[in-house]
Amino acid sequence: MMALFKFGINDYTINVDATGQIEFSSGWGVHRLSFIFKVTARDDYVTNAPFSISGDLWASGIPGSERWIGNLASSHLIRLKSFETIANLAVPVTDVQIAEIDRMRAGGDVEMRAFLTLTGLAEDQFPSASNNEVLRIPRATWSKRVAQR
Repeated sequence: MMALFKFGINDYTINVDATGQIEFSSGWGVHRLSFIFKVTARDDYVTNAPFSISGDLWASGIPGSERWIGNLASSHLIRLKSFETIANLAVPVTDVQIAEIDRMRAGGDVEMRAFLTLTGLAEDQFPSASNNEVLRIPRATWSKRVAQR
């Protein structure tokens, strides 16, 4: 699935597409879970225009399982280019949250939903747009990353 964000008076679009790639950075009881997104711009955009990206991460995929996990943040701005770029968004997760995600997935893939907001830092009109992106993490990828933390 791909989240589409429409912007500006020039009516351009930014596509944000989850790759399914994740990374864990270990901490003491709290860890950093990072997601990799592909970013592409289309139509009449300004090259190198700066955008911030942030959002909320929710566990989903199982009826009745919608649970808020945390705030997604990026330490870098997105710069619009004529080619695909990468955005890295991270959220802190606790050992309890990881165990609950493991319980909910019941040995299957992990499904989460990212409610994302892009904000054009050089936009005069309509500077923000929001959309959501389904994040599917294959069970082998999730299990491997959890075991490595």
